[in-house]
Amino acid sequence: MTRRKGERNKVSLAAEAVFRERLKELGAELLEPVWLGSHAKHKVRCHRGHECYPRPGDIRRGLGPCRTCAGCDPAAAWAAFRKRLEELGAELLETEWLGNNRPHRARCPKGHDCRPMPASVQQGQGICGACAGNSTAAAELAFRARLAEYGAELLEPYRGNKTRVHVRCAAGHDGYPWPCHILKGGGPCRICAHKDPVSREAEFLAHLADLGAVPLYTKYRGALKPHHVRCACGNESYPRPADVKQGDGICMKCAGRSHDVFYVLQHETEPIVKFGISSREGRRRLYDHRADGFPTVHLLTDDLAGDVAAETEKAVLATLALVNAKPLRGREYFDVSYLALILDVATGWLGLTDAAV
Repeated sequence: MTRRKGERNKVSLAAEAVFRERLKELGAELLEPVWLGSHAKHKVRCHRGHECYPRPGDIRRGLGPCRTCAGCDPAAAWAAFRKRLEELGAELLETEWLGNNRPHRARCPKGHDCRPMPASVQQGQGICGACAGNSTAAAELAFRARLAEYGAELLEPYRGNKTRVHVRCAAGHDGYPWPCHILKGGGPCRICAHKDPVSREAEFLAHLADLGAVPLYTKYRGALKPHHVRCACGNESYPRPADVKQGDGICMKCAGRSHDVFYVLQHETEPIVKFGISSREGRRRLYDHRADGFPTVHLLTDDLAGDVAAETEKAVLATLALVNAKPLRGREYFDVSYLALILDVATGWLGLTDAAV
């Protein structure tokens, strides 16, 4: 026990010596008459004359001895905050210090009630959101002014910049925009902006009715997604609403552009095989691919009924995915090592007995 007590005394003396040496380096003076331990507060006078009570352990970790000099002393911070508000011509309404990062009630020189944080004021920020155009009241005024420019009407109380509100646009449509979206230049009405799914589907259905077509899909998936329909001639097709709106037809077969051709080609110099679907015997498509370096035709079938060509293409792609084959470019260009597999799947779906390989 005596040895252990002696060892503790040596550690304590060493810690006290380190503490005194560090205070000397910082220009501080130790006022505590006796050593109280590494974790106890000791009375000290810093180099600026402030009396403070640092812990030796904190000093050893690199902290300074004086909270006032570090701006961490509540009394000093409270005094500095009051002085800064006085310099800015503001009136402090808070009766006690709430903390450096807590809002304090004040009144700016223009008479606006505000709640600045001492830490923000010390960093040079303003004290009044209304004067800076950042207050809720200022944001509401800007939102109402923006709605007036659009000829829109606000139908419920404003509840914040990021809370949807009920408005009625100049065309009479009801909408629920975010005020922040309006202030960034967005319009108040999705219908007028052609972004409302319900109105877009209604337009698509109206176009189908004008063309004598019948919708067969169960859910509208957007203007850029294919939708299952039956044209006036009884053919089933998958037009995109955006294309129909631009004046394109809904049925490729009626337009002479149905996919009734399936082909497999090979590049003349590179180890690449290309397959795909086309229409009208595939002459134009094969001409384009020949110009791109694919003169060798391994398989070409035309006048296929219904969706046979498209289903064959899907089957080939699905099989290649199962063997983890990755396209070299696009989605239908693969290494020539997959040629036999592609021809095997294609001939099976097309009902052919053999193919020119």
